[in-house]
Amino acid sequence: MFCNEPILKVYQKSIEDASNEYDCFFDFFTELAFHTTHGYWLVFETENFFIEIGADGIKPIDKNQYEVEQKGYLVPCDEHCTGIEYISDESIIFVGKRILSIQQYEAKYTVTFDDFTLSVIPYPAGRFPTRLSRRIRNDTPVLGCDRHIKHQCECGGKAEIFLDHVSDFFARCKNCHKATMANMALSKVIIDWNAGNTPCVIDLISDNLEKYWRGKIEYFAVSSRGINPISAQSCDFDSAIIKIDDALIHVEHRGANEDYGTFEFDNCSGYNPEFYSRKVIATPGEPITFLEEIREPDGTLTCVKFRYGDRFLFLYAFADNLTLTKSIVDLEGNFGINDLPDVDDSVLFNG
Repeated sequence: MFCNEPILKVYQKSIEDASNEYDCFFDFFTELAFHTTHGYWLVFETENFFIEIGADGIKPIDKNQYEVEQKGYLVPCDEHCTGIEYISDESIIFVGKRILSIQQYEAKYTVTFDDFTLSVIPYPAGRFPTRLSRRIRNDTPVLGCDRHIKHQCECGGKAEIFLDHVSDFFARCKNCHKATMANMALSKVIIDWNAGNTPCVIDLISDNLEKYWRGKIEYFAVSSRGINPISAQSCDFDSAIIKIDDALIHVEHRGANEDYGTFEFDNCSGYNPEFYSRKVIATPGEPITFLEEIREPDGTLTCVKFRYGDRFLFLYAFADNLTLTKSIVDLEGNFGINDLPDVDDSVLFNG
């Protein structure tokens, strides 16, 4: 065992420019991971040690040998919180846990705690991927809080926690969708859930996607930023707008694991057509109709299949991006190489 002492307190530390807070990011929305550049650390305090976690590895340091200069850079993660109920997200996840083991693979490594594993992902200085912050979107699931949930809904359902809009959390029942009021403090939301304070019902667009898919699909508008054409019938991209009946649905890539991604769907009231300028438009001769959702064995949605005139249209979520593909054959069915045409003069975008 790496350290048998439970974590008492969590700090953030910088040995370079302490004001540059955007060079590290604790992700507990899409995965439990700490993204960091050289010199930026999480620091765990136990009874006898300060344990530093950062791009250069993990270092347990005896408290008696922890230099005064090093301590001066420690900023308690709870320092920005006010009131006894308002506890930092890092404290909710880590306090009370022990570090059991560490495993390194290539530049990354994993830290195994009592009941979860944290990935530590290093980046070269000045190369931190700011697009990570785009993952913190509407109704994003929050991970790592199960041990704090002590209450079941009156219907018997268990809690799930989401980040709503930019900085507010809420907890809701997986079955009946009764929910707490949104709050900027994750700890307050957990307290409200455990007390049974669920005065509202929150339905998410992802609860019943098929209801939307079965409407009249007018077009897919793909973002011109991050687009990567693969062929005349296929392209990779980061986000798109789907017009179905009177609804505008924003779809964006979200990481799931190293093998595949998934989708984030949100309602939106409008969009900038200059940014979403490449369109796949349904016409009377080529209507777009929903066929099926395709999921991995763990339930993750990775593909939505449509009929597009006499072709198929696939919306895929791969590990790093979304892909929209028009095909004469069912790529998710049984087909042989002889089923593919020598030349396909169709195009994906028609607007």
